[in-house]
Amino acid sequence: MNGLDLKAGDEIIVWDQNHPTNLAAWENRAKRYGFIVKKVSVSEAPKSVDELIVPFSKAITAKTKLMGFSHISNLSGIALPAKLICQLAKEKKILTLLDGAQSFGMMDVNVKDIGCDFYSGSTHKWLMGPLENGILYIDKASVSKVWPNIISAGWKDNSLTVDEKYCVLGQRNDSTLSGLPEIISFHSAIGKKNIEERIVQLNTYLKEQIQKKIPQAIFVSPLLPAMSAGIIVINFPGKKSADVYQKMYESNGIACASTIGVRLSPTIYNTISDLDKVVDALASCAI
Repeated sequence: MNGLDLKAGDEIIVWDQNHPTNLAAWENRAKRYGFIVKKVSVSEAPKSVDELIVPFSKAITAKTKLMGFSHISNLSGIALPAKLICQLAKEKKILTLLDGAQSFGMMDVNVKDIGCDFYSGSTHKWLMGPLENGILYIDKASVSKVWPNIISAGWKDNSLTVDEKYCVLGQRNDSTLSGLPEIISFHSAIGKKNIEERIVQLNTYLKEQIQKKIPQAIFVSPLLPAMSAGIIVINFPGKKSADVYQKMYESNGIACASTIGVRLSPTIYNTISDLDKVVDALASCAI
């Protein structure tokens, strides 16, 4: 974001469920440069994919320069239709920044097909790789629109690739970076499509079992796979999610998270038996 030329009067559109790195960071920079950050909200219980696009479409004006949104919300588990939103933006000549922290390594992502200008991802989440590392994709057509934010020894003004223009960072933690090729090789051997299908299968099974065995559970995440991904967020009437989260760990040794509900994220190394144990634990913790 520090590499883009944004000035007073310009507008950017962000999702209010973005991670702070794609929300608060924009708001902080706007204080300095005077552009406007417009936050949009989607329905708490979206009934269709098209319904998720409407708030973004309505927020567009002639001053809109960029849309920055999370592919999948870490708060609710809602998965936005990234390709359709990017198509909408491209028709209006608006740049798109897709935060793939919760989709990189989980979904069979094809940034060319999605059509985003920028895509970022974290290597330590679904990819299960090293901490303090990430990936950045910039569409070739947008490279000339971005200024490098950190310049160190070896940088050249005529550099044309993302690695040469934006990643000459000087000293860094090369020991963690060195493990990344092996992680990617292992991930590729399993297959991106296989990983996504397995996580969707586990996610769907867990939702079904929660509905069946804990009928009082309130789903924050959509039930339909088309509007969700690997994250399930639920609440229980009269219970604080932080208390349920703590009890799950202390009494059952099950690590989840607490956002706007109890967050569960089954991944490829989990089994159906694991999920059955989670459901049983949730049932006891929600009493």
